[in-house]
Amino acid sequence: MEKLLTVHYISFAMSDIDFNALLITISGKIAGTELLRLKRLCRGKISTDGEINDVYDLLVDMVKCNTLGADKLDVLKEVLGKFEGGKPLLKDVKKFEEIRKGKVTDLLAPKSISP
Repeated sequence: MEKLLTVHYISFAMSDIDFNALLITISGKIAGTELLRLKRLCRGKISTDGEINDVYDLLVDMVKCNTLGADKLDVLKEVLGKFEGGKPLLKDVKKFEEIRKGKVTDLLAPKSISP
């Protein structure tokens, strides 16, 4: 049982790493000049814009506010779809979702145990 819990934990830790990589990728591809526009689009979904100095800070703030997460990507997709620079990044988000679904499906699939 302990081994199963360890595998489960490692899998979700890896998904956290994948999710953080997605946030870094997105923030790296959005020009800093878009930050003000993103803040406006995220009004009500972020805690404050006083301490948000770049796109990555904005995304992390959304995570802290429980607006964004590895299983909560709808708001991110909505925001990315509302400005020209974000539309190409929707592919990255959708790819992340597909990979994550595959990992969860693999975890839940019955495995045969040989003696």
